[in-house]
Amino acid sequence: MKRIVCLLLAAVFCLCALSGCGEADGKKGDENKEETAPVEEVKKIGNPSALGAESTEESILPTIEINTESGKKVTKKIYEGAAISVKDATEEDQNFENLHAEVKCRGNFTYSGTKKKSFRIKFDEKINLFEQGRGKAKNWVLMAEHCDQTFLRNHIAFAMGSLLENISYVSSSSLVQLYMNGEYQGIYHLVEQHQVNKNRVDINEDPNVTDTDYFIEWDAYAGEDGVRGVDWFSVDGNKFLVKSDSMTEDKCSFLSNYFNEAYEAIKSGEQKSIEKYLDLPSFVDMYILQEAVKNIDVGWSSFFFVKHAGGKISCTCPWDFDLASGNDNRLDDGSYEGLYVGNSEYAFGWWAMDQGNEWLCYLMRQKWFVDMVIARWNEKSAAMQEIAIGEIDRIFNCFGDEIEKNFEVWNIFGQRINQEPYHIMELDSYKAHVDYLRQWTLDRFK
Repeated sequence: MKRIVCLLLAAVFCLCALSGCGEADGKKGDENKEETAPVEEVKKIGNPSALGAESTEESILPTIEINTESGKKVTKKIYEGAAISVKDATEEDQNFENLHAEVKCRGNFTYSGTKKKSFRIKFDEKINLFEQGRGKAKNWVLMAEHCDQTFLRNHIAFAMGSLLENISYVSSSSLVQLYMNGEYQGIYHLVEQHQVNKNRVDINEDPNVTDTDYFIEWDAYAGEDGVRGVDWFSVDGNKFLVKSDSMTEDKCSFLSNYFNEAYEAIKSGEQKSIEKYLDLPSFVDMYILQEAVKNIDVGWSSFFFVKHAGGKISCTCPWDFDLASGNDNRLDDGSYEGLYVGNSEYAFGWWAMDQGNEWLCYLMRQKWFVDMVIARWNEKSAAMQEIAIGEIDRIFNCFGDEIEKNFEVWNIFGQRINQEPYHIMELDSYKAHVDYLRQWTLDRFK
């Protein structure tokens, strides 16, 4: 694990004390005391919460300011014109004032069921906020993370996913302070909008070709976002939404047939048949990530694929982990034990859950697939645990005080915001929530 600067400094001070860097009684040291040069002031840096960024106890979170042209609150239905400003970024040239963009609310339950809203920002020109990700894009997302009082479940899932090379794209990730029309809105999670873009989902989508690359989401809400038979199709009752502006009935029919054929192959359990349709290494990596955090929504929504032209289906874009890592009472009351993602009882058994992912459950019935998972787990699990725990410690130790300010505006400790277990509802501080997530993660890997 890459040592965290702020913890390293503390460790150095402790080692100095233990090894006698100064005399215990102070007398001999005083006799030979030399005048020391003044300590150079540590420059505060912004965007330190980004994955891979170095941070110190003097670091600060950057601030994003959104001022709508109307001065009104933002809704989900339409974009609102706005001026966006960034302050306290790592480098001076990353700061800017009054850059024009459009803003609207986003999300499903997080929009209708919580007071703190998430936002999608669409700049007029492509931009790379804080030099996150692979490059520039117009669209960015500010996640409220109102259902996750650590602000870390998505962050550590993305951190672990970044180590799994067979997943073609994982969003960058950092925390920011948000002001809307002059009012402090709390801490937000800045991530990339999942979209076809050379710096994000890098595929070649030809609007004039049926068998081209496609970006597709397993999405129970597909009926709210498009027309069946044009924008989305179903496979054994599960809905698949195609993320394309050039969909037709012919294209949707082509994809529906292909995905239904793939599903039949998966149910057969025959590796050679399945390999004709699926990029298996990507399914192994995605299974491991989803199972590591025990993500209840793995078969509900926010599970993404790329269908390659003339080729296979691969998993991409891990997303939406706020109810994972022990934060949902419906799944074993938040227990860290047992398999969920690969457990057929949750998808087909007497207590079947709508969130179960039948594809992964069928695959995990096959010894050859389990063997692939075991081999990959043995290769990657230590590094995954290390980066997850490292990010939890780094964010809390260096930015916990700033994050706690969120709860001065959103005093939600002790409340059930979504599906929290009672033992999480009993946690009454940010530190207690972080300690719970840290221990849950350690216990889950063990």
